[in-house]
Amino acid sequence: MANFSDNLAAFLNKKGISIRALEQQIGCSNGVISRSINKGTDISSQWVSKIIEIYPDLNPTWLLLGKGEMLLSNATSSSIEEPGQSIETHPQADVWAYLRDKDQEIGRLNKEIGRLEARIEELERNARMHLTPITEAEEVSSPPVLQNS
Repeated sequence: MANFSDNLAAFLNKKGISIRALEQQIGCSNGVISRSINKGTDISSQWVSKIIEIYPDLNPTWLLLGKGEMLLSNATSSSIEEPGQSIETHPQADVWAYLRDKDQEIGRLNKEIGRLEARIEELERNARMHLTPITEAEEVSSPPVLQNS
């Protein structure tokens, strides 16, 4: 099963869109998409949403999950704004659930990073308190040599 970054690369290749052009279109920093594709990693759901918005013919289910066809036959069929249709009953509901899950995972990981950074600071503080430099006066000198008379 192909992952998100492989699917995105395949779509860009099929459409003849450069990675840099996509980054500019969605407003992300240089390298966000290229790093994702090169390393086989995911990107923020913010960027995924913009990609799906900019390319209505791209099947979001295929992009995220690898299910179905790459391109939608009717580009307007993926619009979430159809009257009377909530996200949960939308044909692409599994995509929205996937994005929600990823956002929750990102939030959880950000909290964990914060906890780890605080722990590192605490450990560094403790290490600095216990590692005081030795001054010349505190240096241990060798005991005097006794001479036998």
